Amino acid sequence: MNKYPSTSEKTEENENTIDYQICKRKLDRERYNLGKHLAEHCRTEYPKIVNYCLWLLAEVAVIAADIPEVIGTAAALQILFHIPIWAGVLITGLNTFLLLGLQRYGVRKLELLLATMVFLMAASYIAELAYAKPKVSQVFTGMFIPKLSGNGATGAAIALIGALLSP
Repeated sequence: MNKYPSTSEKTEENENTIDYQICKRKLDRERYNLGKHLAEHCRTEYPKIVNYCLWLLAEVAVIAADIPEVIGTAAALQILFHIPIWAGVLITGLNTFLLLGLQRYGVRKLELLLATMVFLMAASYIAELAYAKPKVSQVFTGMFIPKLSGNGATGAAIALIGALLSP
């Protein structure tokens, strides 16, 4: 037996230790996590045509996620204020651009505006409950055994589901 093991024998010994495995994993993570997000990694790793395809797919996914929200908002405006759907879509688009434009004044001011809107919705809901004075038993029955009755109830239910689930 040789008194001094060769380099390859030392390497094989070291590869079996837990410390080696932990260090190897950390190095692998650091090699791939260089402070870049996924799009930057894709830009460096893939050819141009693949990057264009990935960009197009991302845009289609964003549009597909936003269309139900815009149409749901337009339907809600139509139900509440009898605004035509096309006008509701325009109002929703203008609202989106307004919020994007407010970002230049700082995130905190935008957060304050959104918190005010949420508070206004909660206050409106509480005021509506105080005005309607529903019976608690009927509220709980409606929560567990839903029933649609009246003209346009199905459309209102679909718009409500879209408005609640899409965001």
